[in-house]
Amino acid sequence: GKLVAAEAGRSRQLADTPVPLMVGGSDGSGTRSVVALLEKLGVNMVVDDRGTNDVHADEMGGWPPVVGPVLQATHGADYEIENVERGVVDRTFNSLRALTNSLARKASRFGSSRAKGVTYGFKAPVSMCLVPFFHRAYSTNAGGMKFLQVVRDGRDIAFSGNQSPVTKFYKANFDPQQYAKWDSMPPVRGIQLWSSWNADVWSWSKRHVDGKYYDALLVHTEDLVDPESKFETVRQIAGFVGAEHFTNDELCCLVVAPEEFMGSHSVKDGREKGGEAKSKVGKRYGHWHSKLDGHPELSAAMHEQGKRGLEMFGYEPAVPREQASLDGYQCKLTHNECKLRNLSPGETVRVKEAADMIAKVSG
Repeated sequence: GKLVAAEAGRSRQLADTPVPLMVGGSDGSGTRSVVALLEKLGVNMVVDDRGTNDVHADEMGGWPPVVGPVLQATHGADYEIENVERGVVDRTFNSLRALTNSLARKASRFGSSRAKGVTYGFKAPVSMCLVPFFHRAYSTNAGGMKFLQVVRDGRDIAFSGNQSPVTKFYKANFDPQQYAKWDSMPPVRGIQLWSSWNADVWSWSKRHVDGKYYDALLVHTEDLVDPESKFETVRQIAGFVGAEHFTNDELCCLVVAPEEFMGSHSVKDGREKGGEAKSKVGKRYGHWHSKLDGHPELSAAMHEQGKRGLEMFGYEPAVPREQASLDGYQCKLTHNECKLRNLSPGETVRVKEAADMIAKVSG
């Protein structure tokens, strides 16, 4: 028979009760599309802006007034709250209290989450800089939290059209005098910030994951786009959020469906196979190669300034990521086969729920 996908893909899961889920990553990493995936997996995602799938944190005046002072005090995302200036700590917790209370109220309208490992989720790329504060707040009032970190090659991020984090936060994160140093090579600033934030928060996470109050999962955007790694990556996320209502076959059908949750970043699995699909991934990801071609000084500066993150996340030197199936299941169904077998994602559970409801009414 079919195995429950979440069981095969499970990493660690916090004990006993579901907890809030936070999604973070550098702007341009694909977090918007990850929210769409999480919603398909049954997570109740609180969203303020459907253009970005972000939570704008209006309850605390937006993110910059809170993140900026923290970065000025910490100069990065790897810090212990006890070492941060007391005034900054108090103001940050006051702001987060307003936000988390509001998120919980908004999430209560959904009812219980079908993904049993989380109560609700929200996404804001820059929220990653406040993970230690969210961890403390949620450990106190929500039983803990989970953090899903989405990382994409920092060289692509540095050439992304969205450099607003550099504009808003670079001078708080680094010595302000450094900013002018890279006037002739602006992408260096982008990879500096990408490396600092992503490496910092993942270092912090690895020290604090305890299976009780904090759990974290790192996902490479490239693995959600590449047909060869997509299923196992989605299955890992499904396990992380407790999407136990999916069978492996149903999860496979979600992955090969034409309405891709990775939007324009996706390769349409089921119509393109092997080399053709790989070629499309290569065109959308790794475009930094052409940007650096013929610019040796810029390339050297970017690889030097981004070295920590590029090495930590296996981008430079390139390190293959293990994507072997944990239970031997291989996602080989096509979209047409899914339609013929009436295996739309989660359908089995929805049919059962409907049948149960009809039975109650009839009774």
